[in-house]
This record gives sequence, C-alpha cells and structure tokens, in this order.
Amino acid sequence: MSSRRLLLPLLAGLLLACGGGAPGTVTAYTRPLPVPPILAPTSVAGGVAQYDLTAAEGATSFFPDRPTPTYGYNGMSFLGPTLRLIRGQATRITLHNGLLPDVPPPMTIPELAMNVDGVPNGTTLHLHGLMAASTADLTPASCCDLLPTGGSASTSVFTPDQASAMLWYHPHPFAATGRQVYFGLAGLMFLDDPADAALNLPHAYGVDDLPLVVQDRRFNPDRSFDYKTLTQDDDGVLGDHILVNGVIAPYAAPAATRIRLRLLNGSNRRAYLFALDDGRSFLQLGTDGGLLPAPASVTQVMLPPAGRADLLVDFSGDAGSTRYLVSRPFKLPAAPGTDPDAAGPGSTLVEGNAFTILQFRVGATQPSAPVPATLATLPPPDASQATLTRQFDLELNGDNTINGQLFDMNRIDQTVKAGAYEIWRVTNFTPNIAHPWHVHGGQFRVLDRSTGPLEPNDQGLKDTVRVYPGETVRMLMHFDPRLSGTYMFHCHILEHEDMGMMGQFVVLP
Repeated sequence: MSSRRLLLPLLAGLLLACGGGAPGTVTAYTRPLPVPPILAPTSVAGGVAQYDLTAAEGATSFFPDRPTPTYGYNGMSFLGPTLRLIRGQATRITLHNGLLPDVPPPMTIPELAMNVDGVPNGTTLHLHGLMAASTADLTPASCCDLLPTGGSASTSVFTPDQASAMLWYHPHPFAATGRQVYFGLAGLMFLDDPADAALNLPHAYGVDDLPLVVQDRRFNPDRSFDYKTLTQDDDGVLGDHILVNGVIAPYAAPAATRIRLRLLNGSNRRAYLFALDDGRSFLQLGTDGGLLPAPASVTQVMLPPAGRADLLVDFSGDAGSTRYLVSRPFKLPAAPGTDPDAAGPGSTLVEGNAFTILQFRVGATQPSAPVPATLATLPPPDASQATLTRQFDLELNGDNTINGQLFDMNRIDQTVKAGAYEIWRVTNFTPNIAHPWHVHGGQFRVLDRSTGPLEPNDQGLKDTVRVYPGETVRMLMHFDPRLSGTYMFHCHILEHEDMGMMGQFVVLP
C-alpha cells in the first residue's frame, strides 16, 4: 500500500489500551512484557529433534479482578512456547489435544456443513511459513482428521531448509480456527540459520531481540472473551484491548542500544501501522520469510493479520527516557459510500484507529554492534521464470468466495508441478475490506500492486500479503521440489477462512 494512502501525522495523544485506576481495570504499563519460553526438544534420537505441544484450557488474569477462561500450550494459560528450529536439523512435532470437549462442533452455513468434522473442540496444528512436504502440517488438508480430546498426532519428519525467519504456529480446524486462536492457541517458531551469526545482529532472546505477538481482544463484563457477538464479526472480530505476548499495555526495559523487534500480527482481523511515537526512522531487516537483501530505513510498517516484520530500533541516545511502540491511524481505501466496519462513528473497534502497543523504559547505555550493509543474498523476483499465470478473484459475486466458490475439503482447486514457477494474480472485489492473502507451503515474492509502488514490507520473502479493495496483487510463486501433497490458500481474516474463503492446491512431481 502506498504511504500516500495513509494518515501520516504523528499521534497527538496516545490512546491507552484501557483506562486505569478504577477497580477491575488495567493500569497501563505496570506489568513487564512477558517473553515466551523457548521449548526444548523432548528428545534428539536418531538425529531427529522431537518437540511436543499440548493444547489445554486455562485461566489468564488480563484484569486484576477476575481471570478469563483461555487456551494455551504446554502449561501456558495463553499462547505457547517458542519453537526454535535449526536449519538442517531433522525435526518432528507431536500435538496432544488436552482441550475439554465442552465446545460443540461449530455451526456453519449449509453449503459448508459437509466440511465440518463433528469433533467437539477438535484441533490441528499449522506451521505457518514453513516450506516442507504437506505431511509436516497436522491439518485435514495435509494429513489427518481433527484431533479429538485426548488424542495425539505427529508430523512427518521434516528438515527445515529455508532462510532464517520468525514463523509461527496455530490451529487450523475448519470453522473453528478463529475461536481457538482468539482463546489463545498460537505461538512463535524461530527458524535459525547458523550462517547468519556472522551478521552480528542482536540475538539475545528477550533482551535485545524481543519477540512481540500483538493481538486485539474484546471482553464481556465478567472478563470472558466477547467473541462473535456483533453483526460485523462475520467479517472478522475486532477488539478494543491490545495484548502484547498476552498482556494488556505492558512495558519493556531495554538498554540504550540497538534493539531488534520481531513483530507478529496475531490478530484475527485487525491490521496495524506500527511506528515509534516520536516518528523516528528505524530499520526493517526482514519480512515474513527472512531477511531483506539490505536494511531498509522506514518510519512505519503495515502488518496484516499473520504478517511479520523484523525491525531494528536504535535507542542508543535515549538512556533514561520513555518511548512507545504505537499503531498509527490509517484509513482503509474503501469504495465510496461503504463502511469498512459497520461499527458506528467513534467506535474503538474500527480498523485503523490509533493504539499504543508497548512502552519502552530505556535503561543505561550499552555499545551497539555496527549494522551490516548486506543481510541476505536475495535477487529481485524474475517474472520471466513463470510458465503459467493463475487468477484468483476474492468475493466476486459471492461473500467469502475465491473464484466464485466456497471451500470444499473434497475439492482440489489448483494443481501445480513441483519445481515450477507461476504468477498468481489476486484481485479483491470487496468494496470495503482488505483481505490478507496467505499461501501454505513456503514463501512467495510480491511482484507489484495495481494501486502503487511496493513498500519494504512487500519485498523479500512473503507468505501473507494484504490485498486492498479494488486492488490486484501479483506474486511470483515457486513450488520448491521438496513440496508434495495438498496445501491451502485463504484469506487470513480467520472468520473469513472459517466461513469458506479458502481453497486447496496439490503439488505433484
């Protein structure tokens, strides 16, 4: 999206995530930023690193008066530990479903009823951004049915062989993905390439290399999650409280040095225009799937749901000061006469409203390593490599459709050849909603937007790209020879994919 279409003025005042002082409310910036623990392998036998994830119910104290029923992994009441995978290390992940079967199979529209597996609180596991055979994903499209309560399933053994990046994992049960993620089932997955150590970028996890999972949530008066109770929620649930790593309005206390921020937009629908409160520039090091060829100086980064950004902020001159990570206000380029949210004037639920995200309490000065001029070998995408162009029309003549069709688990929508290069054109016919387009199985390169030039966050390796109303985005797909099996493409507004805005493609030898 061209920056000309965004509201660029700095925030005149910070909109707190919620007020402080009254009983039961949150006093902003009194809780330290939690850092998800790194999950150690259960074993390393026969050269295979084994990881185990257990989804279970819990209770999380977002507010001081009473806890909220939530989901989490491995004893965490909300979210899950960080998987730290090594390039070239054979890996297997086992998922255990410890959720109680207290949630009936989700209701869905009649055309989709045949796709809903009748397993109460059945769950799956999607390794978002990973390039591997489809059996490395524990999703019905890839390998298996929904995992029932008490059940366990393992991925095939896979060996990560792609650029270092911050990927993530989350459930992917059809018609229930939005709810399970909203209640807390998500976690980070770092893929480390040992060769990148020579870059000497900040790498002390949780110290000068901060993982930040940003999500919005809505709460009922009893502090339970308010999920899908509004008419507009079918187009994606928007919240009015911003969480970072599962805490409302936390603070971080970095040293006065260069700090690396690894941002994941883990929200169901909301996009964020991330910036620093004083408008300073910072460096973008990478996008969804890895490092850029060189650092890019930016003042803001737009992240759609599921999007990631690897940023480097220089606090070396800020010892003793307080700074904020914010989301700047922006307007969705909706068609004239349409309401992007139908939430009413002044509502904090409108996408594009300003929020403060995180407070930085900058400490004492520490030396910073120089920033390398070159980060990765990544040639510009070459469209001449493509042998075929495919067109994907979003919501043309039908809500939640792709090329006029709703999701059917028994239908393969596209067939591609392993090793092939193709151009995929995605056109958004929705007049008032931006769709984050996501493709399973690896990374692609954005070629161009019909509405203007590419921003740095459109470049590099991507698995999710935001397509604005009336816009066409072209991307160069490469179906790596190691890919095989069935994969998905879909809108990453989770309620949209739950309502059928999803398709399947198979990779053949």
